[in-house]
Amino acid sequence: MKKIVSIVAALAMATAMFADPVANVAVVEFTGNAKVTWGVNLDDNKTGFLNETETHMTLQLFENGTKATEGEGVWGEIVVTSDNYSDPQRFRDNDGMRNITPRVDKALLHIGPAWVGILSGDTQVGDMTPVVAVKGSNSWQDTTDVNGRNMKIYNVGKNATQGITIGFQADNIVKVEADIRSNKNADGSKYSDVYATAIQADLLAVPNLTFSVGVAHNLTVGKKSTENSLNDDAFFAKAAYELAINDTFYVKPQAAMSLETPAWEGVAKDSKKINATAAVLFGWNKNENQSWSGVNYLNQWDGAISGDRIKTSNGASVALHVVSQSATDDDNWAFGKTAGDLMIGAFDAGTLVPGLTFGANFEIYDFIYSGKMEDKDGKDMIAETAKALDVSREEYVRLGHYAKKSLVAEAKYSIAVGEGTVAPKAGFGMTDKFVKTTDKGLEEYKFDFNKCFFGVELSGFVPYTTFEVMYDNADLDTTKGTLDVSCKISL
Repeated sequence: MKKIVSIVAALAMATAMFADPVANVAVVEFTGNAKVTWGVNLDDNKTGFLNETETHMTLQLFENGTKATEGEGVWGEIVVTSDNYSDPQRFRDNDGMRNITPRVDKALLHIGPAWVGILSGDTQVGDMTPVVAVKGSNSWQDTTDVNGRNMKIYNVGKNATQGITIGFQADNIVKVEADIRSNKNADGSKYSDVYATAIQADLLAVPNLTFSVGVAHNLTVGKKSTENSLNDDAFFAKAAYELAINDTFYVKPQAAMSLETPAWEGVAKDSKKINATAAVLFGWNKNENQSWSGVNYLNQWDGAISGDRIKTSNGASVALHVVSQSATDDDNWAFGKTAGDLMIGAFDAGTLVPGLTFGANFEIYDFIYSGKMEDKDGKDMIAETAKALDVSREEYVRLGHYAKKSLVAEAKYSIAVGEGTVAPKAGFGMTDKFVKTTDKGLEEYKFDFNKCFFGVELSGFVPYTTFEVMYDNADLDTTKGTLDVSCKISL
């Protein structure tokens, strides 16, 4: 407690130098719960209890504030901001006080309608995650993964961080920004001779329309080092339009694509990568940041920033993601691969039918798949190999890349009963399961059930207490699953 008091005192003195934020210590949130679960493993009939407790306290140490300069013509603008500080982490050891230093959000030299930004940034363009009803079964995606289940298009182009941004905005018609930047040297100094630039234009004139185009270029190509010979050029474009049908329903088509020149599978010569995504969302009661489905299988974290989720919305959607890569090696052999995933989903967080949360997602991985391997004379070596194995070229290309399907569906329905609530919930999953390899080396799969759960929650009948009975089986082929009975008391 002495440590907290001393920190608060220090903050109170600090506010004298930064007048707008005000020290204001308050308990924002204080919660806790204790839970005991008894369960049976139906495979070996072993049983047992599990006790769990959790506490959470959030303190507000000072109120937010912003100081900024103002001017006209040619002038310097700086915006310094301090947020309402609260620590979302549990208080343990010395892990409690973080990010309390005010930050510089903006530093611009204004020259009429144009400006020069002097904060660090990047020289990449892109980054778009389509808004869909349900995110994919792969809740995270490596930037090099062809099979990007979340349909996201990542930033492209060589990244340099140190430098300036030159910007211009013509009323609410168009906004253009150009970055000219370098990277630090290996010793941490700014003298690296590694430069890159990027230009992005955003159309602002049409309401509900998002349209952006960006180009990035490596200015240090002439150095011819391995690092500088990659990501020489990149292009990105995205468009999205939201059309309201009435106060409840809307349609949102979206598309994005990027083109870059990265090394691929160790081959850098003439290397290029095209990444494209397209989606259509038929949405209702707009909620494009649904972070939790309320049931099991659709509740996934996207693996990016803590607490961040892939966008999810009340509605039904169809999305397609296609990646195509190609390169030529030093012997002038040409290689290439194209893959695409299809995703169809639906989700509603109790808006169409009060109390009913449901979701379903159907995916076909490698919905599109093709390969290319040609010798220096242009002969199709894939076709030659397939012929020797007495299979079609398409079958041979598909070897190991069967268009696997996945279906997940689940629901939870909360029913008011007297002073309490009874909420049954259930869900299942189906996937393509490997069956066998044929005498020609081709794989065969069977679309079948692989997991399920069902149970019921009872809350409100005993103050601060929730009871639950849950059966869960994540692998119907090999296990009998688990049956748990729990009691949770929450403050």
